[in-house]
Amino acid sequence: MEKGMQLTKEDINKYRIEIDEIDLKEKDYILKNSLFKINGLLANTKLDQFQIILVQEINALHNILRTNPNLEISIQQKILFALKYFLQGQDDIPDDIPGVGFIDDLAVVDWVIREIKDQYSHYFKA
Repeated sequence: MEKGMQLTKEDINKYRIEIDEIDLKEKDYILKNSLFKINGLLANTKLDQFQIILVQEINALHNILRTNPNLEISIQQKILFALKYFLQGQDDIPDDIPGVGFIDDLAVVDWVIREIKDQYSHYFKA
């Protein structure tokens, strides 16, 4: 991935298990709080390139969920997993580490986007 880091096969296997465990009852909570975190990032006028891309991609995933109420459960779970990962401040690379804290979030979001992009390409810029 040209944007940052790549996930390992072990990461992907672990995340697939976590995706299967996503409870759709968490959807409203995750959507609400991911918007809150995006707004917090946007309040910072000094976003780095990773944060700008991450905000755009999180917004696209958020819009897919909001505008497609009948998405397949597996697609909803993938998107919710990416949003939930973004919400975790203390994930694989803690978000508060300047310059690199969101690189892992972007890697996870990019992976999920690649998983669903064929079906929802119109939500993502080329």
